[in-house]
Amino acid sequence: MPAPRDEAATPNARLAPAASRALRILEFLALAPQTPHTLTAIAQHLDAAKSSILNICTVLEDAGFIERRHGGYALGRKVLELGGAYIRRFDVVRSFYHLAEDDEVLHDELVQLSMLYGSEMVYLARKEAARASLRLTAGIGEALPAASTAVGRAVLATLPWTEVEHIVSAAGLQAFTAHSIRDMDELRRDLEAVRERGYSLDRGGVFPNVTGVAVALPHTPGERPIALGTSIVDPERNAGIDRIATALQGLASKLSNPLVQFPSEPA
Repeated sequence: MPAPRDEAATPNARLAPAASRALRILEFLALAPQTPHTLTAIAQHLDAAKSSILNICTVLEDAGFIERRHGGYALGRKVLELGGAYIRRFDVVRSFYHLAEDDEVLHDELVQLSMLYGSEMVYLARKEAARASLRLTAGIGEALPAASTAVGRAVLATLPWTEVEHIVSAAGLQAFTAHSIRDMDELRRDLEAVRERGYSLDRGGVFPNVTGVAVALPHTPGERPIALGTSIVDPERNAGIDRIATALQGLASKLSNPLVQFPSEPA
C-alpha cells in the first residue's frame, strides 16, 4: 500500500484540506474498485482521524460518489456518470463501437480505443471479441504505461524522440514480463520498427501469451493522441497479424474522417 502523502506539504491541501482528503479517498478506493475498504483502512491510508474521514465519507456517500458495501466503502454510481461524461467528449468513442462492430475482420476481435494521458495510455472504449471475452487485458478507464503497450508505442512512434524521452522519464520503463522493453535503446529500436512496419506489435510484453497489435490515429499538435489496438491470445493466429493490422489502419482512417463519424444520438 502506498505511503500516505504529507498533506501539510501540499499548497492546495492547505487551502482546502477537506476537499483534498475527499479526492484522496476517491483515489484510494479507485486502486481496488471491486474491494470495499473499511473506515479504519481509509483513515490509516490518509493518516487522519476516523471522525474526520467519517464526515467526508458521509458527504461523498450522500452525493453518490461512494457507497457502503459489505462493511466498507466503494466507489459509487456518480463516479461512473462523471467518467461517462468525460468519455462522451470524444465523438470518436461513439463512432468506434459502430465501425469496429461492422468491420468484417475486427468484428471477431477484441478491439480497444485508448488515449495518451501523461505517460500512460487510458482505455476509453472496448469492443469485445465475438468469440469470447478476454480477461487478461485492460478494461475501460484503466491505464497502462505507454512504453509497455502496443497502443502506447503506436502513439509514441508518431512523436519526436525528445518528446518520447520526456514522456517515458515520468514513469520509467516497467517490466511486466520477460518480454517487456527494459531500456531506452530497445524502445527506440522498437519505435523505428513501428514506423517502418506501419503498426505496433507487442508479443507478451504486458500479459504473457498475449500479442498486441495497434495503430495510431492521425492527430494534430495540441490533441491527445489516440490509438486502436487488438489483443490476440492464440499463438496460431499470429499468421493473421498483417490482416488485422490492415483492418485497424482502415478503421483509424474512418475514425479520422469527420464525414464518416457516426451521427450524434438524438436528444
